[in-house]
Amino acid sequence: MKMMTDKIQRTKIIAFMFTCYGKGHEAEQMVAYVQMLSEIPLNVLDAVCRKAIHEYKFLPSIAEIVESCRSMIAEKSN
Repeated sequence: MKMMTDKIQRTKIIAFMFTCYGKGHEAEQMVAYVQMLSEIPLNVLDAVCRKAIHEYKFLPSIAEIVESCRSMIAEKSN
């Protein structure tokens, strides 16, 4: 059950970000983001996606999100 709840939360985070960039209709790309970002802790993913909405003019790539997540995790561990 936790795995399904996690996937739902992850999907909501990604869908919100896509909607903010006017790409809410791109379901296949959203699915790819959800799958590729599945190992990132939800709280980190949510924070990074919200930060990206404020700072990026265009939808960030999966690689940009992963890089930002790694940076955030490294900052929290210092």
